[in-house]
Amino acid sequence: MRRRSFVFIVILGLAAVVMASVLSTQPSLSDARDAIDSQWGQVQPQLDQRYDRLASLSRAVRAQRADLALLDDVDDALGDWEARSSRRPTPDPRQEAEVANRVESDGARLARSVTASPGLTASADVVLALRDFLTSDPKILLEPYNESVERYDRARSRFPGAFFASLLGFPAVGTVEVPGAYADIPVPAEPTTTTTTTLAEGVPTTTTTAP
Repeated sequence: MRRRSFVFIVILGLAAVVMASVLSTQPSLSDARDAIDSQWGQVQPQLDQRYDRLASLSRAVRAQRADLALLDDVDDALGDWEARSSRRPTPDPRQEAEVANRVESDGARLARSVTASPGLTASADVVLALRDFLTSDPKILLEPYNESVERYDRARSRFPGAFFASLLGFPAVGTVEVPGAYADIPVPAEPTTTTTTTLAEGVPTTTTTAP
C-alpha cells in the first residue's frame, strides 16, 4: 500500500512539474509567434509590390512571344501567392512564406533567362520590367522576419517546447530565403529615350531603345 502511494505521489509530482514547465513555456512561444506575425505583416505588402513587378516582367516577356516554359511556373506561383495572401483577413506567414519561397525561386530563374537572351534584352519594355523587379530586392526587408522565425524556432526546440509546441498550437514556421542567384544577375541599364522632330510635320517623336 505504501509503495503504491509513493508511486502515485511521484507520478503526481512529475505531472505537476511537466504542467508547470508547459505553462511557463507557452507565454514565451506566444510572444515569439506574435513577433513573427508582426514582422510578416510588414513584409507581406512589400512582397505584394515586388510580385506585381514580377508579373509585369512575365507579361513583357510573353509579349515578345518568347518560348519560355518557366513562364507558366512563374504565373502559377504568382497565382498561388495571390490566392493565399488575399483570401485571409490577416497575414498567415506559416503558409504564405512557403509560397513566397517558390515565387522567389521561379523569379530568379526568369530573370537569369531574360538576361541571357539577346533578343529579350533588346526590348525596352522587357528591360524596364526587369530593372523594376531586380531593384526591389527584399533581402534586407526579410532579415527581421527571418530573425524572428529563428528566435521562435529556438523557443520551440528548448525543453519542454520541443515536446509540446505543436500540441499547444505552435507549429513550425518557415523563413523566406532570397536565392543567391540574384547576386549574379546584373541590373540592366535604363533604356535610352530620344526625342526627334520630323521636318515635314514638326511633330516630336519619342523613341525608347534598350541599352
